[in-house]
Amino acid sequence: MDIYRHIVQLLPESFSSEEKRALARILCEDLWNIRPTDALLDRYNWDDNKEQQLNTAISQLADGLPVQYVTGTSLFCGRRFTVNRNVLIPRPETEDLVDIAEKALVSLPTDARICDACTGSGCIAITLALDHPNCQVEAFDISPEALKTAAANAHALSADVSFSQCNLLEQASLPRGPWHLIVSNPPYVMQKEKATMQTQVKDHEPSLALFVEDSHPLIFYEALARWAASCLVQEGVITCEINALLSEETANCFALQGFHDIEIMSDRYGQPRFITCKR
Repeated sequence: MDIYRHIVQLLPESFSSEEKRALARILCEDLWNIRPTDALLDRYNWDDNKEQQLNTAISQLADGLPVQYVTGTSLFCGRRFTVNRNVLIPRPETEDLVDIAEKALVSLPTDARICDACTGSGCIAITLALDHPNCQVEAFDISPEALKTAAANAHALSADVSFSQCNLLEQASLPRGPWHLIVSNPPYVMQKEKATMQTQVKDHEPSLALFVEDSHPLIFYEALARWAASCLVQEGVITCEINALLSEETANCFALQGFHDIEIMSDRYGQPRFITCKR
């Protein structure tokens, strides 16, 4: 049986031919570990159980569930993370945030203390811990379900990260550090942006990790700036993923708290997506 063709034929017509081929490859690799060469040479076993798994996956994809939630995994910085509907699916842009954080670490102590605020799946904190094993990495999130996923990812990847449940908007509950580097990808999508978003994202990924009220879209950055100003070491660095529509306004949140060397940086698509600055 040509497994790729079989899957493509079962996928609904709402997907383009290119999307169908990509989904077929992802399902084969991530659900059954069938690599392209194995599929081409018919080097795999197919049975009724796999066919049932496939039918379930096709039904979920037809309902708009992102393929990463269907397979339960997502690649990030070359490593495979468990994901589910309690955490955001890691984006390529967030890999760029990790790159920025790692460049900042070059000028910081080799045993720098790092905190990842709003960690979600833990992909940022775990990547930094694995890439910089001499650093001490902590991470927090408001969602206990997200923290369970993050802790499972850290265990699976043998990463030394400490996790805690905290609400970024409750300053008294936040870890005090002191930190050399703070990294964060907090909620920043305004409610009015929903109309232009993919249905897969707005209907299936956790709203708690995505959206802010239009009346106060920078609430988390204001909180980050206040907290970081109190617990970063002198010349410590904070870098955040931001809403490209509010880049200047977000930079001002940090300026008001006395941060300097504030830089707005673009992602791989040319959008103003990150801010980095020093205390």
